Amino acid sequence: MEYAQILQNMSLEEIRAVVEILQKSSDSYIYVFDLDTDTYMMTSRMQMRFPFEEDVVENATSSIQKVIYPSDYNKVKEDIVRCVSGEQEFHAMEYRWLDRDNRIVWISCKGTVIRGAGGHRLLVGRVTELGKEAKADNITGLRREIRFQYDAEEILRDRPETIRYMMRIGIDNFKEINEKEGPEAGDNVLRELADCIVAVVDPKVDVYRLMADEFIIVDAFSSTAVDVQAIYNEIRNNVAETVRKKEYSCFYTVSAGVIQDGFESRSAEEILKLTEFAESGEAQRQKSDGTV
Repeated sequence: MEYAQILQNMSLEEIRAVVEILQKSSDSYIYVFDLDTDTYMMTSRMQMRFPFEEDVVENATSSIQKVIYPSDYNKVKEDIVRCVSGEQEFHAMEYRWLDRDNRIVWISCKGTVIRGAGGHRLLVGRVTELGKEAKADNITGLRREIRFQYDAEEILRDRPETIRYMMRIGIDNFKEINEKEGPEAGDNVLRELADCIVAVVDPKVDVYRLMADEFIIVDAFSSTAVDVQAIYNEIRNNVAETVRKKEYSCFYTVSAGVIQDGFESRSAEEILKLTEFAESGEAQRQKSDGTV
């Protein structure tokens, strides 16, 4: 018998019991979202991980807002509304949630709409933490290098003409910070730099954390030319202001390398080589090879 047919004959309590059983054999979090009553049912493990007050949430579309990262909420809501209206029969998105310590967690949420108990339309699926698959970084809340490789290869292959620039940024004295101040201080610096970068670029521009202390910005969104020098200067100013506010208790500086053209026939690996940091740390574009 198909899974959908089984659910049709189950009460709410029976469905919750099945979900808990399924959870025991999965690293992902299993959920059932009743689209007709706007009720979200989850496993106890999921409730413990994220700031849900109960394992059954009513008025879910609005209640879940406190769990979803603010700038991601509207796009998630729009997708759910399409499921509610019957415009689509699935939900498959990657976005950010906040855990009980208010830390960013990248998740992949997938679900399929089926007919459940009482004929209700149920979105049944799973939530997977991408950080556990090394696709996202739970220290900074950014996607990781493996995701950059995937996304960059797709853009470079299908629409390289849309790329305005790629900027790679690193912390000059990160090893020293880890050795003298400890890994917790190093993690704080990574979070600070991520915040400094995200505060400057357009929300639609992609930012990734690479290995160790390195980040890369990929602007394949802007419709007109951008002032890369100004962007880099503003990021550095943000970093300097952050260090100043902490009364220089953990001092660090950043350097960057940029490529603004010549993306055709390039691979993600070649882009990383081209964006090696300039020794001076100054973002001055060298037209000979496109790096700064």
